[in-house]
Amino acid sequence: MTILLSNADHDTWTSYLQSWSDKIRDAASKRDGVLLVELSGPQATRENIEAAIEEHKPDLVIINGHGAPDIVYGHELRVLVHADENPEVLAGRVTQAISCWTADELGVKAVTAGARSYIGFSEKIFIWCEGRASHADRLQDDYAKLFFDPVFETAIALVEGCDSQAALKRGQDRYAVALDVVTRSSMRNKMDVAAQLFHQLSCFKLLGDGSAAC
Repeated sequence: MTILLSNADHDTWTSYLQSWSDKIRDAASKRDGVLLVELSGPQATRENIEAAIEEHKPDLVIINGHGAPDIVYGHELRVLVHADENPEVLAGRVTQAISCWTADELGVKAVTAGARSYIGFSEKIFIWCEGRASHADRLQDDYAKLFFDPVFETAIALVEGCDSQAALKRGQDRYAVALDVVTRSSMRNKMDVAAQLFHQLSCFKLLGDGSAAC
């Protein structure tokens, strides 16, 4: 199996995504026969992702960055995949985008263009974090863990070979755990944190074939 992992890395949100992608790297290293191809930071461009897909023909594509309903962005908000321009690059593949909004339109058009499945958020999401500067510290940020752990659990499940529906369910279950932890806690702003976790759970969507696996 071949995995293509694209990570923008130019602001707090994308730097956290880059750090949390260690979870994907670790999962890939534990599965025999997996080739992980990465586009990180300035490498995360449309030209490079199209070339990497053409060369390596990945089974699974994971894109981490900012998003809009019709676009998932790469480094410094450069367009990677646009619903009206190149959704066909995801044809024949399982895709997860950890970004705002893209399951609203881009995911729909990707599936129409032949993507096996597409997992992402259909609305804008917000991540609570402490804005830590170092790679190691980002992984120890308790606020960020509440939000990143569920969505990366879905990515890990896909890497491990779970079908798309089962992978989504693993992430949804982690959101439920995070909500329980927050509501039982004495953390400041816990109602705001819980509300955002519930919002993310409600707009975390699977499009296409739920049985699609890699």
